[in-house]
Amino acid sequence: REALENTDHGFTGLHAAAAVTDTLAVGDALFVGASNPIRDVSLVGMPFDGVEVYSPRGAAGIDGSISQALGVAIATQTRERDLARAPRTVALLGDITFLHDLTGMILGPEEIRPENLTIVIANDNGGGIFESLETGRLSLRGDFEKAFGTPHNVDIEPLIEGFGVDYRRADSAQELLDTLAELAEFAVGITVVEARVARDTRRELHAEISSKNAF
Repeated sequence: REALENTDHGFTGLHAAAAVTDTLAVGDALFVGASNPIRDVSLVGMPFDGVEVYSPRGAAGIDGSISQALGVAIATQTRERDLARAPRTVALLGDITFLHDLTGMILGPEEIRPENLTIVIANDNGGGIFESLETGRLSLRGDFEKAFGTPHNVDIEPLIEGFGVDYRRADSAQELLDTLAELAEFAVGITVVEARVARDTRRELHAEISSKNAF
C-alpha cells in the first residue's frame, strides 16, 4: 500500500484492485478474473473477513469469466432472496478477459438476471501481465507491444450500451473509490465500471514493492 501512494506510478491495475477491496462490505461476494486481477487482489489484500471470493484458476484461464460472475451474482441473490435488496456482487476483470467473454452478458428475456452486480474492468489496453514478467525486460521491448502488449484500442462504452447495461468510467483511484461507494448504496441490475489504468509503470511498481519487502 505504501508503494501505491507513489504518484509516479499513476493509476494502475493494483490501484483498481485496492479500490475494489476497500469498498467491499461483509456479506458481499467478489469474483476475480485470472491474470493480473487475482494477483493484484492478492497483493493489496482484503481488509476483513466476511466476503466470499471466487476465481477461476488452472485450465479455466480467462474463458467464461463474465458468465461465471453472473452466475455468482445470481446464486448469491437466490440464496438471500428474503433480503429487501439483493446482496452485492463485485467482479474485477482485465480488459482482455472482459472482451473475450463479452457475450456472456446476453441473457434471454425469461432468464434470471443479476439484481446487484458491478463489473469493474481494469482496462490497460492489452496484456499488462507481461509487463512484469521476463518478457517485459528493457532488452525485449522492441517487439513487446506486438507480441505481448497486444493493444486493442476497443471503445468499451458503446459496447456496454448495446447490451442495455449501465456504464461508468473512472480515470483515477479516487474516481473509482467514489463510484464504487455510490454503487454500493444505489446500484441495481448490472453496472460496468471501466477503470482506465496504465500498464507502462507496472514493472517499476512491482520493483518498488519487491524492494520494500526485501529482507
